[in-house]
Parts: sequence; structure tokens; C-alpha cells
Amino acid sequence: TGKLTQGLDGRPLTARYVAGRNYVGEGDTGIPTSAYDAIGKEGTGRYAQAVAAREIGGDAGRYVVTRDRRSGKVVDRAILIDKNLDPDRYSRVLAHEIGHAVDELAGTIPTAGLSDELRGLYNSLSNGHRNAAGTDARANARPFLPQHDGYRGDDIPREYMAEAIRAYMADPNYLKTVAPKTAARIREYANPNPKFNRTIQFNAIAAPAAGLAASGAVLAGSDDAKAAPMAPELPPGAVLIDGPLTDAGS
Repeated sequence: TGKLTQGLDGRPLTARYVAGRNYVGEGDTGIPTSAYDAIGKEGTGRYAQAVAAREIGGDAGRYVVTRDRRSGKVVDRAILIDKNLDPDRYSRVLAHEIGHAVDELAGTIPTAGLSDELRGLYNSLSNGHRNAAGTDARANARPFLPQHDGYRGDDIPREYMAEAIRAYMADPNYLKTVAPKTAARIREYANPNPKFNRTIQFNAIAAPAAGLAASGAVLAGSDDAKAAPMAPELPPGAVLIDGPLTDAGS
């Protein structure tokens, strides 16, 4: 069939969905939005829940992990999405929250050495001040970072990584070209993880930068767009992973 059984890094590719190159002689392909529900369910044990925005502090989406207070063992994971989002926005937010799930289940992917890539990527995808073509942040615009959405401390690198994973899912060639070290780090930690690698893995091919402007335009307007940093009302033992770098690392 020509289907690849090993990724760019020599690791086995066994997942139902692979972000990147899937077949010999073909290019990179993203994960279809129709697969997001299945991927989210594999990571959390249930489908994402559409809820009223007030239930998640006015945010567009959240990834919540609940741990036993005594043992620290995870007893529940959930992806919550504002039910009033339009379909395109819903898919983008769901992909971002899946990014948080992949990151958390991988034991939190280290961001050391990725600061420049992660900051540039986040600004390119999230900055509302766009260039004339709408493909990137305007060159003279103030960089937009997670801090500007209310994130603090250890939440900042987690936000960077979740958005990078979302970008990899949507357009592997774009992410691998503008942030190759970040793409390699995601593959290193996510692909061997048995908690979800039957459903999603990441691959890539060497490719030129042609067409990246269009990719940036499609990916922009991302993340979970916090309306305002608000303390969530969570059950006892719950930990908000996608809440509001220090540094992403250096």
C-alpha cells in the first residue's frame, strides 16, 4: 500500500491518524477536523463536552485534570468547549485543547531551547494585528504572547506547546518549517506514548517553505482565546491545565 510504518525519526508509526507524511512519495497531510472528537476521546476517555461559557469562566475552551487529593492519581480528564462557538472556531479550540491533552499525557513536553520558535509561532498565529494578506502578524506589531491572554508562570510554556501541537495537527509542513526543533520535540515525546499513539502520531518530510503564507492564514486566529482571566469553579481536586516565561526555556 506504500503506507509508512516508520516516521522521520525512525520511530514506529502505528496510529490511526498521522499528522505529516503518511505514504511513500506523498507530502505532509494534516489531521482532518472530523477526527478531533475521536482523538480527544482517546486522551480523556470521553468526548469533548459543549458547555455554557459561564461554566468555564468565559473562556472558549478548557482542559481540566482532576487528581485524587491524597494519592495525586489522575481520576478524570475533560475537554470543555463553549457551545456557542461557530463550527470553525469550535474545531480550532478543540484542537488547541487536544494539544493540552497530548502535552499533559506525555508528561509535559520540555520547552527548553525552543523559546525563539515558540514565541514566534504563537505571535504569528495569535496576533490580531495582521499583515495586508492576513497571513502573519504585522511586522511592526507588538508581539502577542500568552501573558497578554492572562497566563502566568508555569502555564505559559504549556500554552506555547499546546498551540504548537495544534499547528502540527492542522498543517505539519508549516510547523516543521517555521519551528523544526519544536516539531522534533513533539515527535520525540508524543509518538512513543501508549496513552494515545494508537490514535494520533506526528511525522514530517523535508520540504521547502513555499506556500507557508497561505498556511499561516489558515492557522491564524487560534488557541482558546480567553475572554478574561477568571478563576474557574472546579470540583475538589481538579487542576486547570489550560488556565491562565517565565520563559519557554533557553
